[in-house]
Amino acid sequence: MAAAKTLTPSERTLRARSAALALHARGGTNTTAARVAAEKRFEDEVDPDRTLPELERARRAALARRRYYTDLAYRSARARRARAEASRRQKEPRPDESPARGGSRGRRTPKASPGEAP
Repeated sequence: MAAAKTLTPSERTLRARSAALALHARGGTNTTAARVAAEKRFEDEVDPDRTLPELERARRAALARRRYYTDLAYRSARARRARAEASRRQKEPRPDESPARGGSRGRRTPKASPGEAP
């Protein structure tokens, strides 16, 4: 473990990536139960009584899964857009702000030289 103190950030990243790849290559991620439960959820959605043939149930479950993840992506995009718009509105100057009160966003107006009219 003493070697970890002498690794650069990129070396630590490579070491962690190698360990993750080794874990996945062994199949040691313990996601089997979660994947089975997720598949069952979609099968239950399309055929709760298990009356459809296996191939038709699998086809419909695949479509239900695609619909679910497409809807998830759509809601995520809407949330990102709303956050971006809120951030943009927050950065815009308010109409009632004058440059003297900070509405110029830090830009200075040039000062008149001595002897010039303001």
